[in-house]
Amino acid sequence: MEEAISAMRSRAILTEKEAGSIYVPGVEALLAGELGQRLIHAETLHREWPFTMQLKQDSPTMVQGIVDAAFLEDGQWILVDYRQTGIRSRTSSCPGMRCR
Repeated sequence: MEEAISAMRSRAILTEKEAGSIYVPGVEALLAGELGQRLIHAETLHREWPFTMQLKQDSPTMVQGIVDAAFLEDGQWILVDYRQTGIRSRTSSCPGMRCR
C-alpha cells in the first residue's frame, strides 16, 4: 500500500497532505474484506459516478448525485455508498465508515 501511495505521489495524483491523510490499515482492511474483493474482481467498476434521475415517471422532481462506487457483478449493478462518520474504532472492518 505504501508503494502505491508513493507512486501516486510521484505522479502528482496525490499531494503530500492527501497522501499523509490516508489511513492505510483501513484501506488494507477494506481491500482484504468481502466488499473490497468484489470491487477488485468486478467486471466493470465506476468510481465517483455522477447520476441524474427523475424521481417518479410523471413528476418534474429530479435527483442528482454521485455514486461512490458502482460495479457490475453477475449482470447486476451493485451500488456502494460510503458514509464518513469519523474514525471511532481503528479495529472495525471498515474504519471511518458505516458498513451496511
